[in-house]
Amino acid sequence: MASATLGAGTAVAAPSTGTVKLCADGNYSVRVELPTMNSPLVTPGSCRSWKVSTGPTFVPVRVVGKFNTSTNMFHIDTYYWTSSPGWLGLGIHAGGTTANGGQGAWSYLES
Repeated sequence: MASATLGAGTAVAAPSTGTVKLCADGNYSVRVELPTMNSPLVTPGSCRSWKVSTGPTFVPVRVVGKFNTSTNMFHIDTYYWTSSPGWLGLGIHAGGTTANGGQGAWSYLES
């Protein structure tokens, strides 16, 4: 599982300040979980964006997948992010498969 912090100047193509973007590039639905919100599920082959306020602190952004054969969810990655001015938005792509209890899933940040 990856853990990363996204800072100013890190990613040219990242979403604008205060925006979290999530793309489901794998064969499963995915969502993000923050202390202030849980996003709706993003279906395979699509992307969604949300404006999120974290204040000046970094918060954990958990990437969570949904198994295709049940209503159960599984953890993929956690990133740490702030919506403060001067910091980029967060663009996450989740891919792979739900094989091996979700071990076939992965994520990466837009750059």
